[in-house]
Amino acid sequence: GQFITFLKERVSLPLFKKFAEIYAAEGDGNELASMYQAAAMGLMNQVTDDFAHITGHQPTDMKEFLIKNY
Repeated sequence: GQFITFLKERVSLPLFKKFAEIYAAEGDGNELASMYQAAAMGLMNQVTDDFAHITGHQPTDMKEFLIKNY
């Protein structure tokens, strides 16, 4: 497969709201919109200790998760 790199860039608030509206009927518009906004800002490749702190288990980064599950 191909590797795709996201460049840090700002996503305009109107675009974020529009995306959220498109998927609102499915019940996950805000969640999906925030994930795409985070990816556009280059934040989806970061691993924090929040998950381990909350659950007591080590997190899996997005790349590893996708390779393992998809």
